[in-house]
Amino acid sequence: MIEEELVAGLPLVEELPEPTGKLYHAKAVAACAFVGGPLGAAYLLAHNYFSVGEEEAGRKAILWGIAATVILMLLLLLLPLQVIDKLPTYLLPAIESGACYLLAQRLQAVYVQDHVGLNGKLQSRWRAAGVGLVSAALTIVIAIALLPFLP
Repeated sequence: MIEEELVAGLPLVEELPEPTGKLYHAKAVAACAFVGGPLGAAYLLAHNYFSVGEEEAGRKAILWGIAATVILMLLLLLLPLQVIDKLPTYLLPAIESGACYLLAQRLQAVYVQDHVGLNGKLQSRWRAAGVGLVSAALTIVIAIALLPFLP
């Protein structure tokens, strides 16, 4: 009896409006991170947060992406060249990509599943890769701008 009253007030799934906008799947976030680093991945995470109405989380995602990019740049600048030369070129992007995939899964899998479950659309991974290219270019410009300030 009580359950029927509670359920009666809830909208049926068929009654819920189809979501507007497109979200990025964790695999798209990983692809973006592989191409463009943490800054691009953070942008995609922020896009998802903004799309579901979590503006504060979106702003935090951008700030964390900037912080991760700066920390990564500093680490690469502080490592001796002998160490950097011995690392496989794909290692850093692979680690970034895996970490961003796990982060996106942990933080946003429920949003994406609910969105898709209500017939919401996903952004293409090609678009995510494009964001990654822009992010890579921006990261390179920032690194070049910081070169005169290095010891």
